[in-house]
Amino acid sequence: MLIALLVVAILTLTILALPSRIVRQTPWLAAALKPFAPLFGMQEADLTYQQTAVSVPDAAQPLAITVKNAAGRCSYQYDFTALDAAYESLGSALGQALDTAAAPEESTLAKLYAAMTGEGVLFEYPAEIPADVLASWLDAQMDGEAPQADVYFLSIQDGSVRLYLAGTACYVCDTTLSADTLAQLLDTFRPDGSFFAMEDSGTRYDRLDRCSLLPTGSVTVPAVSAADPVTTQLVTSMASKLGFNPYGDASYTDTAGTTYFTETSSTLTIAQDGTVTLHNSSQTDKRFLLPSGGAGEIIEAARSLLSEITSDTLGNARLYLSSYQQAQDTVVCTFDYVVSGVPVAQQSGPAASFTFACSVLTEASVLLRTYSAASEQLTLMPAAQAAVIVPEGTKLTAVYADRGEDTLSAGWKS
Repeated sequence: MLIALLVVAILTLTILALPSRIVRQTPWLAAALKPFAPLFGMQEADLTYQQTAVSVPDAAQPLAITVKNAAGRCSYQYDFTALDAAYESLGSALGQALDTAAAPEESTLAKLYAAMTGEGVLFEYPAEIPADVLASWLDAQMDGEAPQADVYFLSIQDGSVRLYLAGTACYVCDTTLSADTLAQLLDTFRPDGSFFAMEDSGTRYDRLDRCSLLPTGSVTVPAVSAADPVTTQLVTSMASKLGFNPYGDASYTDTAGTTYFTETSSTLTIAQDGTVTLHNSSQTDKRFLLPSGGAGEIIEAARSLLSEITSDTLGNARLYLSSYQQAQDTVVCTFDYVVSGVPVAQQSGPAASFTFACSVLTEASVLLRTYSAASEQLTLMPAAQAAVIVPEGTKLTAVYADRGEDTLSAGWKS
């Protein structure tokens, strides 16, 4: 009897030491303890299981963030460290705006441009991302029909915050985000002299896209080397991760070093130049079947598979979603490498492409490259000079070019 009492006492002390949050988030523990809540001096609500939302990894982050406050403009681009810090500070405001946004209303670029010269914060992504998907990445939720946009802009207007979403079309939403709170956050940033082309008082940048975000000084980016990471060990490991037997009779390597894995309804090819190609014709293979066909699920499936394929090969690069396109029951997601906040353009097109038909992955193509950023810096042509020679209407942004060589070249995208 004494031993039983001691066991109960120890159990009671253990439970009392646990944070109620842990109990509520553990279904079996909450169910077992809820009837005994009064014995522990708790309410039943304290021991009621609450399912927590699973945080969804970002498939892309902004390539540019710019803040405009009463003192001037402060911008971040071409630097992962600076972009990450700015997004960490300002991303929650975007999440709150998406979480409280009213139904989107159609707007115009003219209204957006006018708002962009006033106080607010703008996030520019490498792809038009569905707003509800972006909200999920920011631990928020956007109900109703959500447009796609690559520009998300929080504008302080008449004592409130309006959210502009611009891509192929332009929309605006009212939000309940506090204008005073956002203004106080923006006031913590010091102006650095950056500006949009449309904010320049002269005519130097008239030929550029009005939303070209420019610095006052020169633009420098790290020198970057590139390598093909394909080895025999990598080929074997990747085949296993993707569910193919690397040791069976259904695999072979040709004289060029390309390895083929063949199953009844799927094939995997890994070439020495880093090209990985996957084909699937099965509608029931669980490896390639999605539980639903929502944009968020499709993008996450592509991102997760891409992460498996490129694990330990990225070097100093990241892979960001660069397009999401849907035509009836077919969706294509593409991704591109980004080094130090600068996209890498490949000769063959996107670095990775995933095709889904009726919630089934049917094709995937990935170019494996390992990028290493050096301490040496490359200086781009001054923006004022580039503005004279690029095609009219160009949005002036820095880009690396990968021509299959050991080093990348850097310049202005045209």
